[in-house]
Amino acid sequence: QLEKVEGQIEEQETLLLQLKESMKVYHDMKGKYEALMGEVQSLESEKASLARELERVQVDPSKGCSVAIKRKLEKVETSLARARSETRKHQQMYRKAEQEAQKCRVLERKINGLKQDKVSLMKKQREAAAKHRTFVDTKTREIHALKKKERIAGQKLSKAKAECHK
Repeated sequence: QLEKVEGQIEEQETLLLQLKESMKVYHDMKGKYEALMGEVQSLESEKASLARELERVQVDPSKGCSVAIKRKLEKVETSLARARSETRKHQQMYRKAEQEAQKCRVLERKINGLKQDKVSLMKKQREAAAKHRTFVDTKTREIHALKKKERIAGQKLSKAKAECHK
């Protein structure tokens, strides 16, 4: 039973190490996700700024070239769409990382429980061994006492026989 618990502990610890390794990758992704979120925010503010500028130019054509602003706006919208798409992908990976972290915590609790079970089993085994040793010692003393008693009784019987023969 102790070997079974030790095997489970080893198996769970191996699994935990694998999860922790994948967590490192996910932490890197979290940083990329946060960077992408910042990029999305800056692109959205740039888009809003360009949209206001385009509106102003369309109202008063003398203030600039609306075609160049439209091209810039389209470029920003394309970049924004790409950044949003990447953000969604990273968000899914980040959620997965959170789930993996939760699995790690559950696994760590399970490993700790198994280790406590192992300690408890070892303690029970030591107690059982000590109880068995005490039992064996007691029975050995009883056997020696009975053998001594039997020897003494045999000696008395021999003396009695010797006296009877005289």
